[in-house]
Amino acid sequence: MTEIAVCLKKTADNNHMKSLIVIAALAYMVVWNCPKKAVSQTKTTTSVFIMPWVTYGIEVELSAKARANLKALSAQIAKPWSNNPQPLTPSANLQRGNNFKRHSSKFLKGTMNPGINYDIAIQPIWCQVSGIQVIALQAIDLRNRRIVASTHRAVRDKKRIKKPNNQMILPVTNELLQKTRKIVQANNRQPLKVDLKLTNRSVRSRGSYQCLNSVISENLAEDFNLDTSVGNQSLVHLGHHLNLPALAPRPTRIIRLEWKQLKALNGNTGNNLKLTAWWDEGILGTKFLKAKPKDISLQINNNRLVVVGIKNITNQLQDEANNLKAESIPTVVKTYGAWAYLDQGRSWGLRMNDRLVNQQNPSGVKGHVVGFYGAGLKLKSPKGTPVHEGAIVYIRKGQSQLKVGQTFTYDQQTFPTNWPP
Repeated sequence: MTEIAVCLKKTADNNHMKSLIVIAALAYMVVWNCPKKAVSQTKTTTSVFIMPWVTYGIEVELSAKARANLKALSAQIAKPWSNNPQPLTPSANLQRGNNFKRHSSKFLKGTMNPGINYDIAIQPIWCQVSGIQVIALQAIDLRNRRIVASTHRAVRDKKRIKKPNNQMILPVTNELLQKTRKIVQANNRQPLKVDLKLTNRSVRSRGSYQCLNSVISENLAEDFNLDTSVGNQSLVHLGHHLNLPALAPRPTRIIRLEWKQLKALNGNTGNNLKLTAWWDEGILGTKFLKAKPKDISLQINNNRLVVVGIKNITNQLQDEANNLKAESIPTVVKTYGAWAYLDQGRSWGLRMNDRLVNQQNPSGVKGHVVGFYGAGLKLKSPKGTPVHEGAIVYIRKGQSQLKVGQTFTYDQQTFPTNWPP
């Protein structure tokens, strides 16, 4: 009797299993033969933010009278970028006080028109230097707080700007949008990251020298990743809204400019200046160059302020950028026992503990990054250019085969290795 029960149970289990297999097969056939619907992809929207105006060298009385007009112009700046700009309001989960909300209302936020795939902040600037008034706009990439594009208009003091108007601002914002889209689509900037600053002397003597830095930034931002030097407090405020990191990525090179205004023949200050540039390496913070003072002149051409005499800054930046290109393979410039000094470092992309192999002898010479050095060692690359920042590699294998001039690349072997291989 027990054997019969066991046999019946096995038969039932087999029949149940067969039924499940048949049902699964039928379901698979139904799903396979059904018309497939296209998977809808969620389209991410980007935003544009118009930050409050920044003024340099403008009389307090004049800027106070134009305050309401500047606020109205912010909406005009946003028009080519967005169809629905609105005052910025904190989200419900952002617990802030009334001062924070009041300051947020000075910003405008709108949905970005097609053509740019990341959030942009626009910084309007009204400044004056040497009797020349400048209206400038800067487009800032909020992912890394670097200038994407910049443009401006300038007039002499005889045509004094009492209140910036629509006729002046609309051509500037349209041109900025076109330049930004062109740079975003080209995506061919140098890897060099630059921070343009004023020396303490320039800041104490006249804040309007920041106006000259803003004009120079227009040319440099087309080829290099340029940090913002205007409106940093507004960017910090936006960072609270967007939950951005408190600190921007560190620049590769820091240029500190000192401007000195020269006296004209009649005793009045003219459009001739003296410029001195200090160059710092941004990773270790060491100074590596003080350029000779250069004679600078300011000219207005087609309603633009032209700073004549800064070609040496552009050339030096181009040399620095060429040394940091990806195809510039790290090369040994000095050996010291089991340590190799390379002409590339963190600016190029090397990090602590990166495992490297010798390109001339990959299986015989191996090492890893244990430190970095600065311009104080006064080493030179095989090209003859000074090494401002490089990596120190400890050679674990093949120390006796290490020679100056050899090149290193990343070790493709992963650790720990998979077992069995």
